[in-house]
Amino acid sequence: MDPRPTARPPVNGLTRRVLLLDLGTAAVALVLGGCTSSEPQDTPTSTEARAADTPASPGPAASGSTSGDELRWERVLGGAASAYVLVRAGQATVVDTGQAGTASALEDGLAALGVGWADVSDVVLTHRHPDHVGSLGEVADAASDATLSAGRGDLEAITADRRVVGIGDGDTVMGLQIVETPGHTPGHVSVFDPGSRVLVAGDAVNGTEDGGVAGPNEAFTPDMDTAWASAGTLATLEPRVILFGHGPPAVDDPAALLRDLVATQG
Repeated sequence: MDPRPTARPPVNGLTRRVLLLDLGTAAVALVLGGCTSSEPQDTPTSTEARAADTPASPGPAASGSTSGDELRWERVLGGAASAYVLVRAGQATVVDTGQAGTASALEDGLAALGVGWADVSDVVLTHRHPDHVGSLGEVADAASDATLSAGRGDLEAITADRRVVGIGDGDTVMGLQIVETPGHTPGHVSVFDPGSRVLVAGDAVNGTEDGGVAGPNEAFTPDMDTAWASAGTLATLEPRVILFGHGPPAVDDPAALLRDLVATQG
C-alpha cells in the first residue's frame, strides 16, 4: 500500500495462532500461543498460521485433516506489508511478496504448511507497490514453475524476468476467485475463497491493531471514490476472515465490520 514504507509506524511482534473455522456451526476457535519473535517489523522473518475449512469437509480443518480440500494459510511479515501463503491439497499460492529480502520468510511460511517452492503453482500480486512486489525476483526464481499474475492495470509498473499474466474479475487461481478492487492502484486485485470465505484484501482495505477493519489509506490511494466502491464490492462477499496487506487479520465477524465501514461512506 505504501510505496514509502519507512513512513509507516512499525507493527508490534505478532502472536502465533491457529484459526479453525467450522463452517457447519460458524464457530471460530483461536488457539493462541506466546509471541515467537522479538524482531522489528522491518526484519521479514515472522509468520502466522491459520487453517480454514471448506463446506466439503464436515469438521474443522486441522493438522492431520484428511479432507484434502481445506484452505490453510500463513501470514508472512514482509517488511512494512504482509504477504500470504495459501495451501489446498498440497498446492500453494503466494499472494504478494513483501519488500526485498522476504523470500526466506515466505519459504518458512510454506514449510509451516508442509509444502515448498516446488508446490507453488501461482504467485498473485495484489498491486504494484514495492512493499508488495519487492521480492518478486527472488520468489520467481525459487518458484520457477509458478505462474506470476497481477491486475491488468498494474502490469506496466511491475518488472520481472519472466512474464506476469494479467488477471481480473472472472479469473480463478487454485480455486480462488480474483476480484478487481481498483482505487488504491488502477490494477489492484483481491483474492477470495468462496468455500471458506477467506479474503485476501491487499490494500483495498486495512486492518486495525484491535482486529477491526479500516478503509483505504487516503495518503497512498489516488482514487478514493473508486477505492470505496471496491470496498463495497468486498463487503458483498461476506468474508469470514479478512487478510490485509497492513494490519492483523480480522476474524471476529469481519463481514459486519466491513458492511458498517462502507455504510459510513454512503
